[in-house]
Order: sequence, then structure tokens, then C-alpha cells
Amino acid sequence: MASASKLAFVTRLEAETKLVDLVKRYFAGHDLVVCEGYRQEAPQVIEVFHIGAGHTELKCAPEGLLALVTDAELEHEHLFDLDESARLARFLVAQLGLSAPLA
Repeated sequence: MASASKLAFVTRLEAETKLVDLVKRYFAGHDLVVCEGYRQEAPQVIEVFHIGAGHTELKCAPEGLLALVTDAELEHEHLFDLDESARLARFLVAQLGLSAPLA
């Protein structure tokens, strides 16, 4: 995927690769890496639980989640609606000690 100022790429891996190795190889120097899957390896997990997509139960225990994004009536200390991406981004900046870009 590409835009005027950014590029994303897909590459084939020879074998299944651990998350830490992928981060070291492709994302060294980045403050934040967002990936799908790897919930057993990731240091922080945000689950997106969407009833509208047919989800019936959480993949992770709520106490193991940094945040929960959902359209369901669920309880979590850091709960976000599906359309609250800006609020989630602000939370991540604060929670992970990142610097917010200047607007």
C-alpha cells in the first residue's frame, strides 16, 4: 500500500518468524509497531472484538489486555468503541510514553 508520503510492503518469509525477530529486522528504531496476531508474544495487546463481524468470545483474557476496542457490552479498564481511533491513539501515546506529533 502506498500514499504520497508513506509506503507499506509485503515480503515472503522463509519460515515462521518470532515477533521480536521481525521487529529487529524490519522495524528497528521505530517507537511503535502494530501487528495482527502474535498475542502470545506481544508485550502489549489490544483486542478488537466486533460483534458485527460475528465474534462470539474474546481471544485474550481481559486482564491481559492493554485495551479493548469493541461494539459489545463488555467491561474493561481501558474500553474504546470501534469508532474511537483518535481517543485510542491519545491513550497509547500517554500509556506507552510516546510523543504526540505536533498538530
